[in-house]
Amino acid sequence: MQLNEVCVYQVKPDKTEAFEAIVKAISKFFEENEDVLYHSFTKRTHRLESMETIRAGTPPKVLTKVVKSVKYVMYFETVDPVMHGEVTKVFFERFDKEMSRCLLVPGDKYIGCDLE
Repeated sequence: MQLNEVCVYQVKPDKTEAFEAIVKAISKFFEENEDVLYHSFTKRTHRLESMETIRAGTPPKVLTKVVKSVKYVMYFETVDPVMHGEVTKVFFERFDKEMSRCLLVPGDKYIGCDLE
């Protein structure tokens, strides 16, 4: 049974370059690990204005200023829960300390399986 994880990170505005450098190293780690089926990172750059604009099909607005943090989302899929545990263990050993210096708060993690 495949297991997926989504993690939302709130990065300090002055630490975005350092965080993005760490993301490159994490991507390489995921690519080299055969138990990781897929991974991606997203930087929040847009926002929705209102439900009316969504219904109208209006494009989202580009964010123009940083209020408190810059948000990033990490997504990855592993072959099963056991391998998720192994991948996560190594991930934390390699990247946790360096990443934590960039974050306002610890990452918000969501872990689960695909719906069938």
